[in-house]
Formats: sequence, C-alpha cells, structure tokens
Amino acid sequence: MANEIQYRHTTTGADTIYAVVRKAVTNQYWDTTGSPAFETLVPASWTDYDIAMSETPASGYTYTGAFPAGITAGRYNVDIYLRAGGSPAITDTLLATGVMDWDGAAEILPSTIDATADAILVDTNELQAQFDDVDSTGTEVITAAKAMEICLAILGGNATFNTNTRVWTIYGRDGSTSLWTVTESNTVNGTRTASTKV
Repeated sequence: MANEIQYRHTTTGADTIYAVVRKAVTNQYWDTTGSPAFETLVPASWTDYDIAMSETPASGYTYTGAFPAGITAGRYNVDIYLRAGGSPAITDTLLATGVMDWDGAAEILPSTIDATADAILVDTNELQAQFDDVDSTGTEVITAAKAMEICLAILGGNATFNTNTRVWTIYGRDGSTSLWTVTESNTVNGTRTASTKV
C-alpha cells in the first residue's frame, strides 16, 4: 500500500506532516507500534499513533502516506497534523480530517462502487430472468411480478371465494379488475384443479 493518504499543504520543504487513523464508530486510534491494532486513546502514547507522510515529489506541496495494511474493511477517519516539535504530540495543530472507505486492501473509490452496483444489477437481472416465469401448477406459467401482485391483492383483502362454484377471484388494486381466477375441488384440503390468469 502506498499514497492512499494525501494532503495538499500550504508550504513546501520546511514542515513535518503526519497522519492518525481513527475508527469512525468507536473513535479508537490505530497504534502503529508493536502489534498494530486499534485502541482507546492514551494521550501519553500519542507518538504510537502517527503515520509518517512525505512531500511527494519534493517541493510539490503534496504530502502522502500509506494507509496501514493491517486495518480491516470499514470506514475510518484520517486526521492530518503539523508536527511542532521533535516528535508527534497531542497538542500538534490539526490541519485536516478526511474519511477513508477501506476494503481491507485498498481505498473504495466511487468507480469501485459504480462497478459493484453494475454487477449487482446484472445479477438481479439474471435472477429475474431465472424467475421471470413461475410455474404454479405444472401446466401454466405466470411472471414473478404477477405472482407478487396476486399475493399483495390477497393480503390486501382484494379476493373473493364463491362457496357454490368453489372459485377464488383475485382483484387488482382498484378492487374490480380481475387478475386471476382459481377453481378448487370440493375437498377438505381445497386442492386446486384449474385456474385462469388474466
């Protein structure tokens, strides 16, 4: 990993800039020493949290640093500080704060999100194609959308059952347009013997 953290500074050459990474949800700080991990802030250990940044290229005003490789996927705050003394201090001037959406190996860019959304859309379309036709009896086919409409009509109370003819009639949202009729046999279990879709 390299250069995921970037900051455009106002001067060149003279200043020492560093970054600190925080968990957005728990506000824990990434300890870069020993076995790196997030921990609750210990002000006396501020020097354990700094991530070095260098001006790249020289005299280019832009400072870059590597987002820590050990951090798992998630959303993180990245704070940029101007070091005042010989080592980082909690009293150093905060220059900027940004957000890093991290997939565990790289920054999640808008182009990555777009590509993922496109892939989901393709998968959804393929799934719809597979379920476009629902064979409800082995002899007839209705679309998944029609099946959903029928379910919603029944749940919405837009269905009637004639006990004499054993016919269910399912109506649309207007309560009068017939979506589907179903004839049941006169049995205890109400086994369906025929249906007509509209």
